[in-house]
Amino acid sequence: MHVLRYCITPVPHAGLRWLSVPVLPRDAQSRLFKVVSFITGFKNSMKGVGYFIGAAALTFNYYFALGILLLLVLAAMPWAVVGLSNQLGRARKENIKLSVLFKQAYNVNVLSVARFFLFGSRDMWFEVPLPFFLRDAVHGFGWERVAVGAVLAGFIIMYGQVQSWTPQLVLQPLKQSPANKYVELLWNGLLCVAPAFLAVMFLCTPIFVERQLQAMAGVLLPGLLLYCVLFAVNSSVHSFLIVKYADGNKVAMNVGFYYMANAMGRLTGTLVSGALYTFGGSSVVYGLGWCFVASVGFAAASTAVTVLLRDDSGGLRCGSKLTLVQ
Repeated sequence: MHVLRYCITPVPHAGLRWLSVPVLPRDAQSRLFKVVSFITGFKNSMKGVGYFIGAAALTFNYYFALGILLLLVLAAMPWAVVGLSNQLGRARKENIKLSVLFKQAYNVNVLSVARFFLFGSRDMWFEVPLPFFLRDAVHGFGWERVAVGAVLAGFIIMYGQVQSWTPQLVLQPLKQSPANKYVELLWNGLLCVAPAFLAVMFLCTPIFVERQLQAMAGVLLPGLLLYCVLFAVNSSVHSFLIVKYADGNKVAMNVGFYYMANAMGRLTGTLVSGALYTFGGSSVVYGLGWCFVASVGFAAASTAVTVLLRDDSGGLRCGSKLTLVQ
């Protein structure tokens, strides 16, 4: 289920290197924001389809799922051979030293650290603890693989769709497009609310300890939905900001470094979540609760790091009549 989602995911940022230019008018930045959000959101929605296919394939057996994976990879190969430019993947004439890789522009470095904590916050509970808890017949919901796959797929597809339409449906009505530092600060801070709510419900109420299934579903699913929407807005803003901050002559290196930080955040969140879920309390209920606590910590750290961005132009508005930052 987790593997199959990647085999149908398009390359998200190979086509973004042409988008970054040193200076863009405000209208052009708004159009750029929409393009970047649509591309990255579509990519993430396709990951969600992979969850659906993987969960359905596993109802037969694991080898059948691997066969589907192989077919999808083979189906993608002609597109790669015919459609991709032969300029992709060409090495520079001189080798890049490791020390040069870490000498990024100031805002790229800061945004990369913020990205590390942002995606660590999600994978602190999403990749390992949540599917295990949904399958757990003793402490969790005891759902079948198809149901678990449907929940995870729905989360990822909705995340991708909200991300795609964030500029038009969320930020434009609030007069927050094109996004800047203050927009990301606002939404990053709001992101802390969802895991904080879930942490309190897991650790401080009897709903999950006593396995009150209807109440559990009434708490967990809306909490995940809230996190999904807030996280999608943050991800959309981040994807625009990295293109905005990237050096026009080093776009591939800047974006690659940024997504390296993204991958490290996901790895850290996944490893820590497994330990917390297993050893975080007398049962996995408390373990998952502490995963949400750690998620709050990572989201708060991402917010704190975002403060350091040097991007004060544009201010922050919430609609036509409310200006929070000039």
